[in-house]
Amino acid sequence: MYRKRFGEQPLLLPLNQRFDKYLSAERRQLIADNVSWFQKNPECLNAIASYHKEYKYPEIPNLDVDAALYQNGFIKDTELQLCNRFHVANLPEKAEMIKRFTNSNLRAQAIRVWEEIILRFYPMLVDKSLLAICKKSNQEAVS
Repeated sequence: MYRKRFGEQPLLLPLNQRFDKYLSAERRQLIADNVSWFQKNPECLNAIASYHKEYKYPEIPNLDVDAALYQNGFIKDTELQLCNRFHVANLPEKAEMIKRFTNSNLRAQAIRVWEEIILRFYPMLVDKSLLAICKKSNQEAVS
């Protein structure tokens, strides 16, 4: 069954008795014809399924790392553990941990967290020596 609300993608509901009452006889016949056609042409259904399972979004150059989930893929378990340790670390540890990120996207995000969030919202917690450690770590991490 097809149901759409404004601002949402089309949604297909499972065909069961609960939703059957909303379908016209013409729509039920169309569904039956489509099912019959796919049963006679399973290679077409397999090709459609394969296409959607293997679909890759087009590459967007210079995409921001926070917006690049589909382009960069999901992070590994070991990277997730490092991210979790980074988030619970104190400020000096965070500054030192930046260089441990081997994934350049995660490193860029760690630097962003440090510079844009920690330094912007908690500058009173950062002394000059800690700021120097951070700048040194960032320069080493980027190069």
